[in-house]
Amino acid sequence: MQGVKQLANGTTEIFGSMFHGNAAGVWDPSERLTSFTTFLDQGLLGADQQALDESLEMKRYFANFSAGQRQRMLLDVEAELQRQGQQRPELAQKDQQVLELMRQWTGLSAGR
Repeated sequence: MQGVKQLANGTTEIFGSMFHGNAAGVWDPSERLTSFTTFLDQGLLGADQQALDESLEMKRYFANFSAGQRQRMLLDVEAELQRQGQQRPELAQKDQQVLELMRQWTGLSAGR
């Protein structure tokens, strides 16, 4: 679970993955209580909905890092995929798909 938004009353909106889905709710530290208000069962989603849910979760994950950290991660992935591509050229198409997803999730483009 991760905090999403601090509320004026001292509680925090939270979001995270659990079991086979995602949950959203409110954490109240004064009561030492977490109330879940929404649960999305990934098992009930179609393939397109699952892909969108995973993409949103990854974007949320990368939002926790600074632009510089996201840039470093993207550069590391690009270098690793290039290294792997030299060893296993048959994976080039799949590597390009991974790289495109990383660019979407980090909000960055090639070499930036």
